[in-house]
Amino acid sequence: MQNPNVLAIARDQMRSAIRQYRRGKKGVMEMMKEKNLHHHMLAELLYEFAYQDGSEEPAEVIFLYTQGQESMPVPLYCLTQAAKVSRPVYNERPLRVGLLSMRHLSLDHIVDVNWLVNRELPQDEVYLQKDKHCYELTQQQLRLLAAKKQVRRIHLYQTGYHAAVIGFYRALIEYLRDVRAGRLPELEVTPYYFDSNRRCYWEGQTWR
Repeated sequence: MQNPNVLAIARDQMRSAIRQYRRGKKGVMEMMKEKNLHHHMLAELLYEFAYQDGSEEPAEVIFLYTQGQESMPVPLYCLTQAAKVSRPVYNERPLRVGLLSMRHLSLDHIVDVNWLVNRELPQDEVYLQKDKHCYELTQQQLRLLAAKKQVRRIHLYQTGYHAAVIGFYRALIEYLRDVRAGRLPELEVTPYYFDSNRRCYWEGQTWR
């Protein structure tokens, strides 16, 4: 059973890692035991700490996988908060993507495409390589969409592979940072998380 205090504990760990970074050290968050911090909690935690209200200086945090393996640094407090809206900014149909192929086969009838392909992930046990692969591929694909100027809304059906989650959102944070600098077109990404009890997806916070 999921510990109801997991998110609160993770939030405290994130703040502690940021304090380490502020002191000139490596900001490290031991997010794993991976099974305790569910992938939807990780995504919502990243959303909470990616945006700043003007009182926080930018920071970055490294996540620890199993066996002490480190993720690539994830930038935090680097996005100004977009205006709160109760509906999508853009009216066109969103591109519906599954984060990673072969995680939930039931997604096949929901999504238009899979963002990452399971068999293309590095097959070794080094999480940094998997994390880096997911980040670099996401970075490339977001910029390809920007160049085509055909997609401004993405519905991301997220599955629970932590290296893919961290790689994807690291690239998304950097993309949105470039949007604010006027270098890339605007984009909305809304994650959808699978509820195993109700057998349905629920909507997370929209990144924009």
